[in-house]
Amino acid sequence: MAPTLDDLLDADPDNVALLVRRARALATAAHYSAARQDYEHALRHEPAHGEALTGLGVLLSRKGLWAEAVPRLRQAAEVDPARAAAWYYLGEALNHLDDLDGARSAYERAVELEPSNAKALYGLGIVLDRLNRPDEATRMYRRSREATGADAVVRPATTRLAPTTPAVRRLESVAGPGFADSLRLQKELAVGAAVVTAGGGGLPAEFVIHAVIQSETEPVTRDGVARAWRSTLQQAQEWEFSSVTVPPLGTGAGNLSMEDAADIMVPILEAHLGSAAFPASVSIVVETTADRDTFEAVLRRRGSGTS
Repeated sequence: MAPTLDDLLDADPDNVALLVRRARALATAAHYSAARQDYEHALRHEPAHGEALTGLGVLLSRKGLWAEAVPRLRQAAEVDPARAAAWYYLGEALNHLDDLDGARSAYERAVELEPSNAKALYGLGIVLDRLNRPDEATRMYRRSREATGADAVVRPATTRLAPTTPAVRRLESVAGPGFADSLRLQKELAVGAAVVTAGGGGLPAEFVIHAVIQSETEPVTRDGVARAWRSTLQQAQEWEFSSVTVPPLGTGAGNLSMEDAADIMVPILEAHLGSAAFPASVSIVVETTADRDTFEAVLRRRGSGTS
Protein backbone atom coordinates (compact mmCIF):
# COMPACT_ATOMS: atom_id res chain seq x y z
CA MET A 1 0.00 0.00 0.00
CA ALA A 2 1.33 3.42 -0.96
CA PRO A 3 2.19 5.70 1.98
CA THR A 4 -0.25 8.52 2.78
CA LEU A 5 0.69 12.15 3.22
CA ASP A 6 0.47 11.61 6.96
CA ASP A 7 2.91 8.71 6.69
CA LEU A 8 5.33 10.77 4.61
CA LEU A 9 5.17 13.68 7.05
CA ASP A 10 5.69 11.38 10.02
CA ALA A 11 8.96 10.43 8.37
CA ASP A 12 9.85 13.98 7.29
CA PRO A 13 7.81 16.43 9.42
CA ASP A 14 9.48 19.61 8.13
CA ASN A 15 9.08 18.87 4.41
CA VAL A 16 7.56 22.11 3.10
CA ALA A 17 6.19 20.66 -0.15
CA LEU A 18 4.41 17.88 1.73
CA LEU A 19 3.05 20.28 4.34
CA VAL A 20 1.60 22.51 1.65
CA ARG A 21 0.05 19.52 -0.17
CA ARG A 22 -1.61 18.31 3.02
CA ALA A 23 -2.76 21.82 3.95
CA ARG A 24 -4.38 22.17 0.54
CA ALA A 25 -6.17 18.84 0.94
CA LEU A 26 -7.32 19.72 4.45
CA ALA A 27 -8.65 23.10 3.33
CA THR A 28 -10.59 21.47 0.49
CA ALA A 29 -12.22 19.19 3.07
CA ALA A 30 -13.03 22.26 5.24
CA HIS A 31 -10.60 21.20 7.99
CA TYR A 32 -9.46 24.79 8.30
CA SER A 33 -7.71 24.68 11.68
CA ALA A 34 -5.53 21.72 10.69
CA ALA A 35 -4.82 23.31 7.30
CA ARG A 36 -3.77 26.53 8.97
CA GLN A 37 -1.35 24.66 11.22
CA ASP A 38 0.30 23.01 8.21
CA TYR A 39 0.57 26.28 6.27
CA GLU A 40 2.08 28.06 9.28
CA HIS A 41 4.47 25.15 9.87
CA ALA A 42 5.61 25.35 6.24
CA LEU A 43 6.13 29.11 6.49
CA ARG A 44 8.27 28.79 9.60
CA HIS A 45 10.73 26.84 7.47
CA GLU A 46 10.25 28.77 4.22
CA PRO A 47 8.78 32.24 4.96
CA ALA A 48 8.68 33.31 1.29
CA HIS A 49 6.83 30.24 -0.04
CA GLY A 50 4.30 31.78 -2.43
CA GLU A 51 1.79 28.92 -2.45
CA ALA A 52 1.80 28.61 1.34
CA LEU A 53 1.33 32.36 1.78
CA THR A 54 -1.53 32.39 -0.72
CA GLY A 55 -3.14 29.30 0.78
CA LEU A 56 -3.00 30.73 4.29
CA GLY A 57 -4.39 34.06 3.07
CA VAL A 58 -7.29 32.29 1.34
CA LEU A 59 -7.92 30.22 4.45
CA LEU A 60 -8.10 33.32 6.64
CA SER A 61 -10.43 34.96 4.11
CA ARG A 62 -12.78 31.99 4.21
CA LYS A 63 -13.03 32.45 7.97
CA GLY A 64 -13.79 36.16 7.51
CA LEU A 65 -10.44 37.21 8.98
CA TRP A 66 -9.83 39.78 6.28
CA ALA A 67 -7.36 41.95 8.21
CA GLU A 68 -5.20 38.89 8.98
CA ALA A 69 -5.42 37.68 5.40
CA VAL A 70 -4.16 40.91 3.80
CA PRO A 71 -0.50 40.81 4.93
CA ARG A 72 -0.18 37.15 3.92
CA LEU A 73 -1.69 37.77 0.50
CA ARG A 74 0.30 40.96 0.00
CA GLN A 75 3.50 39.09 0.81
CA ALA A 76 2.52 36.29 -1.57
CA ALA A 77 2.03 38.83 -4.35
CA GLU A 78 5.40 40.42 -3.58
CA VAL A 79 7.41 37.19 -3.58
CA ASP A 80 5.59 35.79 -6.63
CA PRO A 81 4.18 38.73 -8.66
CA ALA A 82 2.95 36.38 -11.40
CA ARG A 83 0.62 34.50 -9.02
CA ALA A 84 -2.79 35.74 -10.15
CA ALA A 85 -4.61 33.99 -7.28
CA ALA A 86 -2.69 36.04 -4.72
CA TRP A 87 -3.73 39.29 -6.40
CA TYR A 88 -7.35 38.15 -6.76
CA TYR A 89 -7.76 37.17 -3.11
CA LEU A 90 -5.89 40.30 -2.00
CA GLY A 91 -8.44 42.35 -3.96
CA GLU A 92 -11.29 40.46 -2.32
CA ALA A 93 -9.90 40.99 1.19
CA LEU A 94 -9.20 44.70 0.63
CA ASN A 95 -12.70 45.17 -0.75
CA HIS A 96 -14.14 43.69 2.45
CA LEU A 97 -11.99 46.11 4.44
CA ASP A 98 -13.29 49.02 2.31
CA ASP A 99 -9.83 49.77 0.87
CA LEU A 100 -11.36 50.31 -2.54
CA ASP A 101 -8.32 51.79 -4.28
CA GLY A 102 -6.15 48.94 -3.03
CA ALA A 103 -8.76 46.39 -4.06
CA ARG A 104 -9.04 47.92 -7.53
CA SER A 105 -5.27 47.80 -8.03
CA ALA A 106 -5.08 44.16 -6.88
CA TYR A 107 -7.97 43.05 -9.09
CA GLU A 108 -6.49 44.92 -12.05
CA ARG A 109 -3.19 43.09 -11.57
CA ALA A 110 -5.03 39.74 -11.44
CA VAL A 111 -6.79 40.62 -14.70
CA GLU A 112 -3.50 41.66 -16.31
CA LEU A 113 -2.10 38.23 -15.49
CA GLU A 114 -5.26 36.33 -16.46
CA PRO A 115 -7.43 38.42 -18.81
CA SER A 116 -10.16 35.75 -18.84
CA ASN A 117 -10.37 35.36 -15.06
CA ALA A 118 -14.13 35.78 -14.67
CA LYS A 119 -13.99 36.10 -10.87
CA ALA A 120 -11.36 38.83 -10.97
CA LEU A 121 -13.27 40.71 -13.67
CA TYR A 122 -16.47 40.48 -11.64
CA GLY A 123 -14.70 41.56 -8.45
CA LEU A 124 -13.23 44.53 -10.27
CA GLY A 125 -16.71 45.43 -11.47
CA ILE A 126 -18.01 45.40 -7.89
CA VAL A 127 -15.22 47.69 -6.72
CA LEU A 128 -15.75 50.09 -9.63
CA ASP A 129 -19.45 50.16 -8.77
CA ARG A 130 -18.56 51.06 -5.18
CA LEU A 131 -16.24 53.79 -6.50
CA ASN A 132 -19.22 55.24 -8.40
CA ARG A 133 -17.75 54.42 -11.82
CA PRO A 134 -20.75 52.61 -13.34
CA ASP A 135 -19.65 52.66 -16.99
CA GLU A 136 -16.34 51.00 -16.18
CA ALA A 137 -18.10 48.57 -13.86
CA THR A 138 -20.50 47.59 -16.63
CA ARG A 139 -17.58 46.84 -18.96
CA MET A 140 -16.05 44.56 -16.34
CA TYR A 141 -19.35 42.73 -15.77
CA ARG A 142 -19.63 42.23 -19.53
CA ARG A 143 -16.11 40.86 -19.75
CA SER A 144 -16.79 38.57 -16.79
CA ARG A 145 -19.84 37.12 -18.47
CA GLU A 146 -17.93 36.72 -21.72
CA ALA A 147 -15.31 34.75 -19.83
CA THR A 148 -17.92 32.29 -18.54
CA GLY A 149 -18.96 31.43 -22.11
CA ALA A 150 -22.55 30.56 -21.12
CA ASP A 151 -25.32 29.87 -23.65
CA ALA A 152 -27.81 31.51 -21.30
CA VAL A 153 -27.77 33.63 -18.17
CA VAL A 154 -30.51 33.40 -15.56
CA ARG A 155 -32.18 36.63 -14.48
CA PRO A 156 -34.38 36.71 -11.36
CA ALA A 157 -37.51 38.68 -12.24
CA THR A 158 -40.97 39.72 -11.14
CA THR A 159 -44.17 38.53 -12.77
CA ARG A 160 -43.89 41.55 -15.11
CA LEU A 161 -40.20 40.71 -15.85
CA ALA A 162 -39.00 43.71 -13.84
CA PRO A 163 -35.61 43.39 -12.12
CA THR A 164 -35.55 42.23 -8.51
CA THR A 165 -32.20 43.64 -7.29
CA PRO A 166 -29.68 46.34 -8.26
CA ALA A 167 -27.39 43.63 -9.64
CA VAL A 168 -30.15 42.52 -12.00
CA ARG A 169 -30.65 46.12 -13.11
CA ARG A 170 -26.96 46.23 -14.03
CA LEU A 171 -27.56 43.24 -16.29
CA GLU A 172 -30.01 45.36 -18.24
CA SER A 173 -27.49 48.16 -18.66
CA VAL A 174 -25.02 45.63 -20.08
CA ALA A 175 -27.64 44.25 -22.46
CA GLY A 176 -28.50 47.63 -24.00
CA PRO A 177 -31.81 49.29 -24.90
CA GLY A 178 -32.99 46.48 -27.16
CA PHE A 179 -33.13 44.14 -24.20
CA ALA A 180 -35.90 46.11 -22.50
CA ASP A 181 -38.01 45.90 -25.66
CA SER A 182 -37.90 42.10 -25.50
CA LEU A 183 -39.46 42.14 -22.01
CA ARG A 184 -42.85 43.51 -23.00
CA LEU A 185 -45.60 41.12 -21.94
CA GLN A 186 -49.16 40.73 -23.10
CA LYS A 187 -50.11 39.25 -19.74
CA GLU A 188 -48.50 38.90 -16.35
CA LEU A 189 -46.59 35.69 -15.62
CA ALA A 190 -47.03 33.52 -12.52
CA VAL A 191 -44.54 33.22 -9.70
CA GLY A 192 -42.60 30.02 -10.31
CA ALA A 193 -42.59 30.38 -14.08
CA ALA A 194 -39.59 30.88 -16.36
CA VAL A 195 -39.39 32.32 -19.85
CA VAL A 196 -36.60 32.67 -22.42
CA THR A 197 -35.80 35.84 -24.37
CA ALA A 198 -32.91 37.02 -26.54
CA GLY A 199 -29.83 38.16 -24.69
CA GLY A 200 -29.45 41.62 -26.17
CA GLY A 201 -26.54 43.25 -27.92
CA GLY A 202 -24.29 43.78 -24.91
CA LEU A 203 -24.66 40.35 -23.35
CA PRO A 204 -22.24 37.57 -24.24
CA ALA A 205 -24.93 34.92 -23.77
CA GLU A 206 -27.32 34.57 -26.67
CA PHE A 207 -30.30 34.01 -24.37
CA VAL A 208 -31.66 35.03 -20.98
CA ILE A 209 -33.86 32.78 -18.84
CA HIS A 210 -36.08 34.91 -16.62
CA ALA A 211 -36.88 33.10 -13.36
CA VAL A 212 -40.06 34.62 -11.88
CA ILE A 213 -39.65 34.72 -8.10
CA GLN A 214 -42.00 37.48 -6.92
CA SER A 215 -44.94 39.72 -7.81
CA GLU A 216 -46.29 43.02 -6.56
CA THR A 217 -48.35 41.13 -3.98
CA GLU A 218 -46.34 37.92 -3.46
CA PRO A 219 -42.92 38.30 -1.82
CA VAL A 220 -39.91 36.08 -2.37
CA THR A 221 -40.46 32.69 -0.67
CA ARG A 222 -38.61 29.39 -0.60
CA ASP A 223 -41.45 27.70 -2.47
CA GLY A 224 -41.58 30.38 -5.18
CA VAL A 225 -37.81 30.24 -5.71
CA ALA A 226 -37.88 26.43 -5.87
CA ARG A 227 -40.64 26.45 -8.49
CA ALA A 228 -38.89 29.14 -10.54
CA TRP A 229 -35.57 27.24 -10.42
CA ARG A 230 -37.22 24.02 -11.59
CA SER A 231 -38.92 25.94 -14.41
CA THR A 232 -35.59 27.54 -15.35
CA LEU A 233 -33.86 24.18 -15.64
CA GLN A 234 -36.78 22.82 -17.65
CA GLN A 235 -36.44 25.73 -20.07
CA ALA A 236 -32.71 25.00 -20.38
CA GLN A 237 -33.58 21.39 -21.18
CA GLU A 238 -36.23 22.30 -23.76
CA TRP A 239 -33.98 24.85 -25.48
CA GLU A 240 -31.00 22.47 -25.20
CA PHE A 241 -28.70 25.04 -23.61
CA SER A 242 -25.34 23.41 -22.93
CA SER A 243 -24.14 25.91 -20.33
CA VAL A 244 -26.04 28.22 -18.00
CA THR A 245 -24.87 30.87 -15.55
CA VAL A 246 -27.09 31.75 -12.59
CA PRO A 247 -26.82 33.93 -9.47
CA PRO A 248 -28.15 32.70 -6.11
CA LEU A 249 -31.91 33.08 -6.56
CA GLY A 250 -34.07 35.00 -4.11
CA THR A 251 -31.28 36.66 -2.13
CA GLY A 252 -30.97 40.34 -1.34
CA ALA A 253 -32.18 42.76 1.29
CA GLY A 254 -35.26 41.43 3.05
CA ASN A 255 -35.30 38.21 1.02
CA LEU A 256 -33.78 34.75 1.46
CA SER A 257 -30.40 34.17 3.05
CA MET A 258 -27.54 32.70 1.04
CA GLU A 259 -27.95 29.50 3.07
CA ASP A 260 -31.62 29.30 2.04
CA ALA A 261 -30.75 29.82 -1.62
CA ALA A 262 -28.10 27.09 -1.52
CA ASP A 263 -30.41 24.66 0.31
CA ILE A 264 -33.05 25.20 -2.38
CA MET A 265 -30.94 25.31 -5.52
CA VAL A 266 -28.41 22.51 -4.96
CA PRO A 267 -30.82 19.55 -4.50
CA ILE A 268 -33.04 20.70 -7.36
CA LEU A 269 -30.00 21.03 -9.61
CA GLU A 270 -28.76 17.57 -8.59
CA ALA A 271 -32.12 16.01 -9.37
CA HIS A 272 -32.31 17.71 -12.76
CA LEU A 273 -28.76 16.83 -13.82
CA GLY A 274 -29.40 13.22 -12.82
CA SER A 275 -32.19 12.83 -15.36
CA ALA A 276 -31.68 15.48 -18.09
CA ALA A 277 -29.13 15.95 -20.87
CA PHE A 278 -29.25 19.75 -20.71
CA PRO A 279 -27.74 21.89 -19.38
CA ALA A 280 -24.42 20.05 -19.24
CA SER A 281 -22.83 22.81 -17.16
CA VAL A 282 -24.34 25.18 -14.59
CA SER A 283 -22.22 27.93 -13.04
CA ILE A 284 -23.59 29.54 -9.87
CA VAL A 285 -21.94 32.96 -9.76
CA VAL A 286 -21.42 34.40 -6.28
CA GLU A 287 -19.79 37.65 -5.16
CA THR A 288 -17.76 36.60 -2.13
CA THR A 289 -15.71 33.72 -0.77
CA ALA A 290 -18.23 33.36 2.05
CA ASP A 291 -21.06 32.90 -0.45
CA ARG A 292 -19.03 30.31 -2.35
CA ASP A 293 -18.30 28.46 0.89
CA THR A 294 -22.02 28.37 1.66
CA PHE A 295 -22.78 26.56 -1.59
CA GLU A 296 -19.77 24.27 -1.23
CA ALA A 297 -20.89 23.35 2.30
CA VAL A 298 -24.30 22.25 0.98
CA LEU A 299 -22.58 20.18 -1.73
CA ARG A 300 -20.35 18.49 0.85
CA ARG A 301 -23.25 17.87 3.22
CA ARG A 302 -25.18 16.14 0.46
CA GLY A 303 -22.12 14.22 -0.75
CA SER A 304 -22.74 15.65 -4.20
CA GLY A 305 -20.58 15.09 -7.25
CA THR A 306 -21.90 18.36 -8.64
CA SER A 307 -19.34 21.16 -8.78
